[in-house]
Amino acid sequence: MLEIVIIYNNFSFISNIINNVLTNSSIKIIGIFNNINESIDFISKHSPDIIFIPLSDFSALKNIINSSYHPSIVLLTNTLRSRIFSNILYLSTTTSYSTMKRTILSFINNKSLQKITLKIEHILCSFNFNLSLNGTKYLIDSIIYSYVHKNDYVYDNLERKVYTHIAEKYNSNVHNVKWSIVRSINNMYLGNTTSSMKKINSYFNLDHLEKPTAKLIISTIVNKI
Repeated sequence: MLEIVIIYNNFSFISNIINNVLTNSSIKIIGIFNNINESIDFISKHSPDIIFIPLSDFSALKNIINSSYHPSIVLLTNTLRSRIFSNILYLSTTTSYSTMKRTILSFINNKSLQKITLKIEHILCSFNFNLSLNGTKYLIDSIIYSYVHKNDYVYDNLERKVYTHIAEKYNSNVHNVKWSIVRSINNMYLGNTTSSMKKINSYFNLDHLEKPTAKLIISTIVNKI
């Protein structure tokens, strides 16, 4: 879940954004402030993922951003068009509401996927998956795709509903995607000791020495993140 702080003194604008844009279940607004001075202590304590702030206050915000805390920023400006540079969205408040909404949602969804990807990579690394293998890359993308389409339970038919999209992304084929993932799982399984397998067995609810399948790995992680 992405945690968001909003700093802006236009109540009508903020109310509109909150009620009509920031309604996704993966978003949580943890603070709303009129100005940067009111928010500094709160931001330092809670480290939100995304901060909405007027361009005029950005210099003050920079004082609490460092190498260990690097949030995404939505800078509210009165320029004629919105644009994105790295982790900063320059959001034009003069554009139409529909354009503004589309821009915000695109930026937030991208940041949400980045956060989910890092979480998935962390989980797989903890089980000794080799992130350099193509099969692990395919597995990560399969988990992400299944998460995005969670309500459709696409992982019930991986080859038809998931692997086809992964194959298309990597200009490959379903057979190659499937068996690359299997090889990645086999590599993980053989690389763990009996002791370290206990953690995997617990996470995926496996019996002793049972090897997890791609479907089990994908569905379990999707439902736990």
